[in-house]
Amino acid sequence: MYAYSIRTIGNPELYKAIDKRIENYIDSGEVFDYPTLSNMIYYMMFRNNTNSKIWDAIIESTLAQDETLPIVYYKPFKYSRFFLKAHFKDKDISEYVDKFYYAD
Repeated sequence: MYAYSIRTIGNPELYKAIDKRIENYIDSGEVFDYPTLSNMIYYMMFRNNTNSKIWDAIIESTLAQDETLPIVYYKPFKYSRFFLKAHFKDKDISEYVDKFYYAD
């Protein structure tokens, strides 16, 4: 997912299929782990994707994690804060930001 999103090298139909697949996982109640969330965040930001359903699922899956965010996955979460503030000005992401503030 991450590799196909860099510099928009993929086919637009591929991106639609990836988005649809992610939405299917969301609809089935999937809770994503930190490695998957990290890749999804990079994918969404590189594609400048503002699909609210997917971003809400990323936020909810992050909040559902019991363990502390491993430091190796910290960077995309940090960048997502700025992306979300720029594209979803009215969305309250304070709990989301607090969740990865103390990455370990």
